Amino acid sequence: MAQMPADGYYRIRNVGSTRYLTVKDNKGSIDVSSTSADLGAVELYKKFTSVVSDPGSVLYIDNVGSSNYKFIAQGTDTYKIIGYYLKLKRNSDGSYKAYQEKSMMVMYLCDAEKGTFNKGALGTNDKGTNYRDWKFLPMDVNGENYFGLTPEVTSGSDYYASFYASFPFTTVSAGMKVYYICKVDGDKAVYKEVEGNVVPGGMPIFVKCSSVDATDNRVDIAENSAKLPTDNQLGGVYFCNTTNAHKNVTPYNAETMRVLGITSTGELGYVKTNIVNLPANKSYLKVPAGSPDELTLISYDDYITAIEEVESDEVDYSAVYNLRGIKVATSEEEYNALPSGIYIINGVKVRK
Repeated sequence: MAQMPADGYYRIRNVGSTRYLTVKDNKGSIDVSSTSADLGAVELYKKFTSVVSDPGSVLYIDNVGSSNYKFIAQGTDTYKIIGYYLKLKRNSDGSYKAYQEKSMMVMYLCDAEKGTFNKGALGTNDKGTNYRDWKFLPMDVNGENYFGLTPEVTSGSDYYASFYASFPFTTVSAGMKVYYICKVDGDKAVYKEVEGNVVPGGMPIFVKCSSVDATDNRVDIAENSAKLPTDNQLGGVYFCNTTNAHKNVTPYNAETMRVLGITSTGELGYVKTNIVNLPANKSYLKVPAGSPDELTLISYDDYITAIEEVESDEVDYSAVYNLRGIKVATSEEEYNALPSGIYIINGVKVRK
């Protein structure tokens, strides 16, 4: 057992095809007795560039007892998908076979395709001498098996990525900053910086990257004590699988969703888009119906300062409205009697 993989984060690469295993969905099944299986939730990719920024390629290996394991990724795991724990058997070269058995029947996971294409499919049983052998590669932030973010938005000379992963991490590359949206106010999206760039698992965020190249935007995937903030207005999607057998998508709603992008004035913000489904492993902003098409970003400190500056000015209390547009006060005395909240005075939102 000392030679079995320790619990932790890995990429898993097939020995025969050198393709990396990647979780793309949370649906599937396997029947050892009848040797039938639906493993379309998993795809295999040969090129490292195909997995370097894909959270589905990072699996947490969890030993649940004896030689039984489950592989966890993006809010799901092999037990949830196929209804079995997987058994591992170590080979003399340090690779492993992953299998399950029932009533003397054994099914091995393998790369189902011998071709040299970048993309392949997961299958069962033997498709060649080492196509059912797997290397477990521990994540190594400073080595070849690193994880790096690939930005999708460029603003001036800066690069940004929206991101959503089930694993916890801390950024390590210089210049990276992690943010989330804590409030939506009219055409403003108020952001906060994540302290120390320490991100708990399952937190939708957006990240200022160091460069356009993933190798310059590395993160250290490891457990941490950070907590999910209660005021995060970002949502996230783990999967966007459009295949017929495994369709698993989250439709984009132009009324209540905005995505990270560039506004018409050239600023970084959250904007309406024409996509059909939300992309996998990305965050998006949840907004009230009727929100503007574009929301510009403002830091939480600047937002509070702006409200305080408005409050310090001489105010005409003859027409005070609540956020539903109902007049609630016509004098300073009536205004002072109102409960704490945000009101509209002379067309400006004021915090009381």
